[in-house]
Amino acid sequence: MFDKIGLVPNIEQLVERIQNQNNFFVSTEMNYSGSLSSANELQIYRIIQESLSNIIKYANAYAAKITLVEQPGNMLVEIKDNGKGFSIKETLNSGKAFGLHNIIERSRVIGGEAHINSSADGTVITINIPVKI
Repeated sequence: MFDKIGLVPNIEQLVERIQNQNNFFVSTEMNYSGSLSSANELQIYRIIQESLSNIIKYANAYAAKITLVEQPGNMLVEIKDNGKGFSIKETLNSGKAFGLHNIIERSRVIGGEAHINSSADGTVITINIPVKI
């Protein structure tokens, strides 16, 4: 099913489902024309899914934004929330951060690199993925 409708419609369906089930607002900015393989698109989808799940479970946020922007030679994926933030180092070393480690590992698998910044104003996960033109 994922392959049939593609990355952007799948993300839109995910966002709609999350908003309806959790009384939570998610905005999207997506400029993507399909430069990645469907296997890599699925990894991005799973990263976004995991990020939103973490935000809902732990962040005490009421809104998030997903950005997916294709640039020459690069794909930017960003997931932002307005939650309470957390100590990245402490959380990654806690032995309980399976979701975060998953996000980092999935990013690596598709040739990207995940950067996580968190403060009392929220958390931003940024992933840059080199794209062959």
